Amino acid sequence: MFSTGVVRELPRKGQSGVQAYTVATQKKNENERWELIRIEAFTEDLEDKSRYCTTSGEQVMNFKGGTAICNDDNLLTDKKKETLIKEVIPAAIKLHRDRLLVKPQEG
Repeated sequence: MFSTGVVRELPRKGQSGVQAYTVATQKKNENERWELIRIEAFTEDLEDKSRYCTTSGEQVMNFKGGTAICNDDNLLTDKKKETLIKEVIPAAIKLHRDRLLVKPQEG
């Protein structure tokens, strides 16, 4: 018995609007249990204003442990934060969850 998976590829910058699909087939081994990966995102850092830019000219710690000076282009506004939490992060999780299968480990 064969299992088949179909995944719509994401468009890349500069490519046409044609949608591409990838089809993969694999002989199904009844002993292998492939399941969708579980992904969870934590957004606590978005509630800590010391972790991101809120005003131009302020200094914040970057993810490498250094510092960065904020400017108008990289401010995290309430609207941007809401978009991240309600749209971008859930869409990114769904995109990966729908495409990545894992074999669960016992023990």
